[in-house]
Amino acid sequence: MLLLSALLLALAQPGDTPGEAPPDPHCPRGDLNHGRPADLGCIGRLTPRYSFAVTYPREIAAIPPLLRRIRMQAAADQALLRRQADAEWARARREGEGEPPHFFQDEAWDLDAALPELAAISATTQIYTGGAHEGLAYDSYLLDRRTGRPVTLAAIFSGRGGMGAVGRGLCAALTAEFRERRGDPAATPPCPPAAGVPVTLICTNGRIGSLRALLGPYVVGSWAEGPYEIDFDVTPRMRAAVAPRFRAAFLPRPGAGRCGGG
Repeated sequence: MLLLSALLLALAQPGDTPGEAPPDPHCPRGDLNHGRPADLGCIGRLTPRYSFAVTYPREIAAIPPLLRRIRMQAAADQALLRRQADAEWARARREGEGEPPHFFQDEAWDLDAALPELAAISATTQIYTGGAHEGLAYDSYLLDRRTGRPVTLAAIFSGRGGMGAVGRGLCAALTAEFRERRGDPAATPPCPPAAGVPVTLICTNGRIGSLRALLGPYVVGSWAEGPYEIDFDVTPRMRAAVAPRFRAAFLPRPGAGRCGGG
């Protein structure tokens, strides 16, 4: 709790750069407001050297451990972006160059599942810290709702052969998408281990019925080929391997159609 309090306090205080404004809990005014619906929460900062924004649906705020996770990560990411921007300005001054390009990080979180047993969120992040083009990254976070603690995919599918079944499902769906994009029915992509990439849980009609692997550029192909967001169904073999305390989240719920909320 002390670490969490310190991080949240750091997020609420002005930065080290002289004249830098404190983070705006409603997000910065200016270019980062474009396309942001009013029902999104936002953490941000807009300075002459960099822009930083994290958005999330209001439903996430109803699940405190998820919001704490987003705020803690935002504090760490914003501090890193500030250091990178300051270092680039210092380098440009030493070498007699003009002002460096404006750095930015724009991160958007989605609530993918919120059931009594499990919740899942995922994020897409665009970031620019110099170079030929901006970067793209993904993240996911799985929450054990009963303990309020993070849980890994391997802990959810902890039964015999569970992660093997998840890996096979991911690889089959990725291969199909890879071949379609390349127009080559024999093309074989590198299949990353499911435990080593961001994977979120997708809730439909009141239960978790599929998974989504979020594979950024270069994980499977070139930058030009783009990212891969791969959905694949929870198979009977995968469902049988779900840990008992999470199993109800993967089963039909009579009359239940909600997948989000508290």
